[in-house]
Amino acid sequence: MNYKIYNLSLPQTSTDNCNNIDIISSPFSNRAVGEIALLDKPAIDTAFQQANEFYFNETQNIPPYKRAEILKKLSILIDRHHDQLAMLIALEGGKPLTDAKIETTRAANTVMLASEESTRIA
Repeated sequence: MNYKIYNLSLPQTSTDNCNNIDIISSPFSNRAVGEIALLDKPAIDTAFQQANEFYFNETQNIPPYKRAEILKKLSILIDRHHDQLAMLIALEGGKPLTDAKIETTRAANTVMLASEESTRIA
């Protein structure tokens, strides 16, 4: 299983067209399990600037019910891809698969709780 990691705000830095790639290795076997495009300082600055602008310009205007919907959808996606995410955690972090599955379940539950709470703290 080999994963490619993408910076969603900078599609040109996907590993498909990037010359500067780092290999993600399993701590247990040292086997390559993925790769990630390495960003230079200008690309990192751009990503932070875009994230900051998005946060202050877009997320401030999302009503609580919509935040709850977004978080609920994320929780459902985590559940839907539970086994894949758990395997990725196990491979990258060297955790036993059982622990990685627990961590993935906890992530889905935490995001679901956040979705419920997001309507109360608006």
